[in-house]
Amino acid sequence: MHWASLLPLHSASPIDAQSLAVWALQFTPRVALVEEAVLLEVEASLRLFGGAESLHALIEAGAGTLGARVAWAPTGLAALALARHGVEDGFAGPLTQLLDALPLEALSAVARHQATLARVGCR
Repeated sequence: MHWASLLPLHSASPIDAQSLAVWALQFTPRVALVEEAVLLEVEASLRLFGGAESLHALIEAGAGTLGARVAWAPTGLAALALARHGVEDGFAGPLTQLLDALPLEALSAVARHQATLARVGCR
């Protein structure tokens, strides 16, 4: 799979996630609002837009203009975690290594269990 996460940067632009999701529909119908971000599954769209490099360039240029950070990964939640920490390319190396380098807070599900995880030494 090939996922993108679009994370609005509120200081750069007043665009909200819903507006960003509507904009993203031009690239794929597989768009979802997840927390503060927009996730796009673009595997089927790669060929339509001239391949991964071309589609990445289109989405990154548009998202940058709209005031959003983009990250790419094989899964949607991995792309979201990477975007939250400014890592753009989840295909640059083994995904487990890229994610292992992030703090636990990169994952939303951790927030509910942060205190317990900290007590047992998880980081």
